[in-house]
Amino acid sequence: MSSQSEPTVANADTAPTSITISLSGGGYRAAVFAAGSLLAVADSSLRPFVTSVSSVSGGSITSAVTVGGFAEPTIEMPDPMGQRVRLLAGLVQSRAIATESLLRLAKLIPLAPAAVLLLFLAFPDWRSTESVNVFTTSLLALLFTGMILFVFGGQMLTAFPRSWYAVQRAVESLVSHVRGTLELRAGTTLAEISEDESTRRIFCTTDLSEGSHVYFTPGRVLGPNVTGRDPSVFLADIVAASACFPGFRPLTFRRSELGLSGVDPVGPARVHHVGRRFLVGFAGFIGICAIASALTMRIVGPLSGNEDWADKIPILAGILLGGAILAGACAWSLRSQDNLALVDGGVCDNLGTAFALLAKDNRYPALANIAGTDQKGLILVVDASQPFTSLKPGWRGLGELVPLRVQGAQRSVLKLLGNANSAARKHVIQFLLSPGSPTTGAVVSIQQVPSQDDGQDYSDLTERTTRVKTTLDALANEVVRDLLLQSYRLTQSVLVTHGVTLTVKRSEEQLNLLAEPNAGEIAMIYEQAKGPYARKDNKATRNGTVATVLLGFVITFYLMAWAILR
Repeated sequence: MSSQSEPTVANADTAPTSITISLSGGGYRAAVFAAGSLLAVADSSLRPFVTSVSSVSGGSITSAVTVGGFAEPTIEMPDPMGQRVRLLAGLVQSRAIATESLLRLAKLIPLAPAAVLLLFLAFPDWRSTESVNVFTTSLLALLFTGMILFVFGGQMLTAFPRSWYAVQRAVESLVSHVRGTLELRAGTTLAEISEDESTRRIFCTTDLSEGSHVYFTPGRVLGPNVTGRDPSVFLADIVAASACFPGFRPLTFRRSELGLSGVDPVGPARVHHVGRRFLVGFAGFIGICAIASALTMRIVGPLSGNEDWADKIPILAGILLGGAILAGACAWSLRSQDNLALVDGGVCDNLGTAFALLAKDNRYPALANIAGTDQKGLILVVDASQPFTSLKPGWRGLGELVPLRVQGAQRSVLKLLGNANSAARKHVIQFLLSPGSPTTGAVVSIQQVPSQDDGQDYSDLTERTTRVKTTLDALANEVVRDLLLQSYRLTQSVLVTHGVTLTVKRSEEQLNLLAEPNAGEIAMIYEQAKGPYARKDNKATRNGTVATVLLGFVITFYLMAWAILR
């Protein structure tokens, strides 16, 4: 291996014989931080003895991309983990998963009703040609529409449809690339990754209906007091469920395809058609709007003071009945087709299986055996999640004008309670892994400062990395370098402390080479990928582009027609 240096030999008598790793969530920050820790373990004598890697959210993206990284180096692949870390570094520096673009686009939605309100305030009697300059009004409307389409056109054309399959396509493409199956139209299933290495990968998700963890590993699904075998699912779907970031919908599964219905799954893994669910949900929303419109017309609308409104009863009844049937049918369709909604595993616990294993959660009796903690070994918890912080005073932009109740007071309270719960769990994990406790292990946290064994002061490095946001927005190259260096050095220090021999000790320059931007390679992988979600993502983007262009054309056409006919 080109990056190999003189091994750092520790006390072999105290060295653990195996290691179990838990990767936290926290967006791209957690993904890169986890990659540095996995690279450090792969560069040690524990590389062949990694029993399991459990992960949540951003850590799950890293876990999936690094499948096969603990395999034995070969002439063709002298640095398996290094190659995968380099691909992940390229992914996080690209905009392949455009969460932030979608969130910025969502903030523009209030502009539409605001523009209509502005026109009505400026021209109250818009039906009278005497009270308004028709040409001026038309020009303002056209200019406003053109500005929106021109300034935000790129995001409008791509962000929303791409958000449906962004995580799946990224995971599917990169995993297919490292497995040599990029040209195949069949995606990588969860069961297939067990062929690449002996390390068991465990992906943590949350059951939205019960608020409890559901753990996925090749050949097994673990729910509270229930176990499914041989789930017929794509690896990309499980990672997307575990990494259900803002802007991405929960993934829904049939219990039968997870083996949780008492019958073994049959048939191939299915592609989740988010677009179809969106259309069904939108149709249900139209039904609800029809009901609201009918009631509004009768109570405060044109029929409220009309003595002849009784003649309209059949029409109103038809609208109400039709809206109720449409909304009910859509709701029943969504519920009957998919009865297990999975969201971000960090909702329950943002540190993978660490808490459930250390607290010996008896709802998952098989988890310890799958993770390998039923045998003596080292438990390593890699934590790059956002620490608990109280609400700080300060200006938050125009959001200050929105009442607290409208902002979602209950959601804010739940978030604070969730943060407090996460903080409590972190303290328990740190206590159970502290020196003198019966469990051998350690926590590698983004809050920690690497030791100065090489004479370099890393205090500024830690200060920079803790300021990185836990989102899926593209990271700068300097940030990726900092995160890799910090986690790699911290993990190596922990391994040496526990008597592990370092077979490779990469320099900062070698780590920087892994962090170099490779947008061209990522784009080429995306272009060559032929998997189901690559095709689905291309189709969704293409359809979204066509729909947006047609919508802009229709709006412009009606505005121009209105101006001419006036």
